[in-house]
Amino acid sequence: LSLYPNPANQQVTLSLTEAVDFDKIATQKTIQITDMLGRVIHTFETNNTQMTLNTSEFANGSYFVLVSNGSQTVVEKLLLIR
Repeated sequence: LSLYPNPANQQVTLSLTEAVDFDKIATQKTIQITDMLGRVIHTFETNNTQMTLNTSEFANGSYFVLVSNGSQTVVEKLLLIR
């Protein structure tokens, strides 16, 4: 999982191609954005291996981006600065 730009401002691109065999195990992925306390900010499902996420409505701060396919989960830290 890679996020760029990071730190982000209005949007961030999520790329799952970096994860070893992640796109081969299952097509449906759950993406969850949480704050540093573990509160879920946003959740969605996708079949894509790359997408752009609009972060303009998120508050400044640090977040975790968790991507799961049911058997494997990868986590990356995201920093939002405006």
